[in-house]
Amino acid sequence: MKQITPYLMFKRDAEAAAEFYVSVFPNSKIIKKTYWSELEIDDMKKKGFPEDQLPGAAGSVKTVSIEINGQRFEACNGGSPFEFSMGVSFFTNCETQEEIDNYTEALLSDGGEQFDCGWVKDRFGLFWQVAPAFMVDVMNGPDSELAARVSVALFQMKKIDIAKLKAVAGLAPREAESSAA
Repeated sequence: MKQITPYLMFKRDAEAAAEFYVSVFPNSKIIKKTYWSELEIDDMKKKGFPEDQLPGAAGSVKTVSIEINGQRFEACNGGSPFEFSMGVSFFTNCETQEEIDNYTEALLSDGGEQFDCGWVKDRFGLFWQVAPAFMVDVMNGPDSELAARVSVALFQMKKIDIAKLKAVAGLAPREAESSAA
């Protein structure tokens, strides 16, 4: 197997979503777009797909391949009635409060929704966990009591406050930054 690639199924917003994600995250790019053929759309119609479940007209965007900071994603206009859920989210390993603030604000723009513990639902319905990188080390570390204290502090937050979490963890700013490396 070469790799595992998240495949994101949108009703008809794949191109707009891909362009949005590439604008939010540095080191990101659109790799390729494909388009629905007349043959494919006609076949869906013959199979009785309801009009509101068609992915668009022939010639409209079918898939958009993007890369976000080295991770490849495929976005597809499937016309599907499926919706994203918190059951699958993307964790952003932020190094600074500025990154947390910037990503949170960007992902919330134009209709996103903020949830507890740094979770954000963007305007396309995709869920993100905008959190500090050192959290992974604390949560997976050997000190389960420390992890529990940090979790309890995290439960009190919507947008993450790194300084407060570091204080609960007993980490000085430099220690927290070096533990994430």
